Amino acid sequence: MAMPAPSPSHDRSSGDIETFQRAFQDAVARPVTEIAPASAGDGAAAFGFALAWSSAGAPDGLTLIAAPEFATVDIGSAYPPGLAQFGLDPVRLLRVLTRTLKEALWASEQALGLSGARVLCLVPQDARLTLTATRRLHLAAEKSGARCVLLRFDALSPSAAWTRWSVAAAPSHGGAGDLGRPCFAVSLARRRSGAAGQRWLLEWSAHDHAFTDTGRTARVLDANTVAGFVADASFHRSAETPRRRAG
Repeated sequence: MAMPAPSPSHDRSSGDIETFQRAFQDAVARPVTEIAPASAGDGAAAFGFALAWSSAGAPDGLTLIAAPEFATVDIGSAYPPGLAQFGLDPVRLLRVLTRTLKEALWASEQALGLSGARVLCLVPQDARLTLTATRRLHLAAEKSGARCVLLRFDALSPSAAWTRWSVAAAPSHGGAGDLGRPCFAVSLARRRSGAAGQRWLLEWSAHDHAFTDTGRTARVLDANTVAGFVADASFHRSAETPRRRAG
C-alpha cells in the first residue's frame, strides 16, 4: 500500500517524554516501524531498543525474531534470559535463523498473518531491502493487525515503514553491582505524519513494558555528545567492527 512521502521537517529540537509518547503511540499503531543504529558501534543498542519496542504494550503476544545467520555476528544472538530482561516471555518467543534475508522476510510475512503478533526482522549490513519487500510486510501486518519492526543495518532506502528511529547507546543509572535499566539515546529520523528530528534520552522498564524519561536533560543527545556513548563489547563482535572512543 503506497503512502505519500513525508514533508521535510527542520525540527531538530530535543523532546520531552510526552512528545515521545505521542510519537511512539502513533508509530506503534502502524504496521511497520524501522529502527537503525546511529553509528557502526550502536548495533547492540539498536537491537536492545528494538526488543523493548516489540515488548511495549503487548507482553502477552507472540513475538518472532527472524534473521539471517550472519546478521547476528556483530550484535550477538538472542539469549532467552537476556530477552526476559526486556520483558519478552521466552515461552511466547520464536526465533528463526535463515540463510538469506529473503528467507527471513518470508518467515516474517508468514508470522504477520497471525493476529496480534509482533515480528522483529533483522536486515544485515550487506543486504538490499527493497521497497516492494517492505510493502508486502506492511500489507500482511495491516490485514491481520500484527506489527513488524525492521532492525536495519543496511544502507537505508525508501520503505513502507511509518517511522524510522535512530538509536545510540547511553549510560544507565546502575549503581554498584547493579547494571541499571537499559538506556538509549533516540532520535526520530523519519515520520510520515507530523514533525521529525526530535531527540530523547530514554530508559526501558521491563516491569512496566514502557519507555520512560531518564530524568537527565535531552541536550546530551546532541551529535557531539552522542559520539562519547560507548556500547558494551559483545562476545560475538567481530574484530573488524569499528569501535568508538569515549570522549
